[in-house]
Amino acid sequence: MPILGVSSGLISKYKKAFFLHGVEGLKLAYKGSIGILNQQQHVEIIEWLLTKQSWTIKELEYQIASKYGVAFDSKQSYYDLFKEARISWKKSQAHNPKYEPDKVASKKKRFVSYCQPDEPK
Repeated sequence: MPILGVSSGLISKYKKAFFLHGVEGLKLAYKGSIGILNQQQHVEIIEWLLTKQSWTIKELEYQIASKYGVAFDSKQSYYDLFKEARISWKKSQAHNPKYEPDKVASKKKRFVSYCQPDEPK
């Protein structure tokens, strides 16, 4: 049908569905995918995050998609889960690649001596 911009096969399909099932046959059967985690799933993800020593956003995405079939459109949803579990991105590294124990000890020593009040003479 050029007026509607659809094929005659599509019209025949819906015409047949109408005659077999009435108006219910015309309703879309596709329900879509689950778009969000329910409360229980949300709690399970937070608990899972708390059991780990280090985290990556890709690992979190995979866990949620494989276990619950949910993929968020925005990365912010994953960041929010990290925040709720009180995990910062700095904390997500296994170790600080620039960490030098001698320099840290030296800075601590200077800081402590700076913070202590001078003794009266």
